[in-house]
Amino acid sequence: MRLDDLKVIWRNGFRSFRNRNYVSIKPCSTCPMADLCNAGCPARAFTAFGSVNSPDPYCPIVGRLINKSR
Repeated sequence: MRLDDLKVIWRNGFRSFRNRNYVSIKPCSTCPMADLCNAGCPARAFTAFGSVNSPDPYCPIVGRLINKSR
């Protein structure tokens, strides 16, 4: 999903937020906690990465990966 797809999200009653699948989101696809959080908050993911199909940037695992890449 691209940043301009916010229009699609709005028109579809936020279906994209509700139906996102953590299995397709890395690193969530291999995380043992993914069943509990479902890749965290899609709104924060969209704000940070421009896609609801990204992990929540406030996840401690994702945060560690971001810090390692800097």
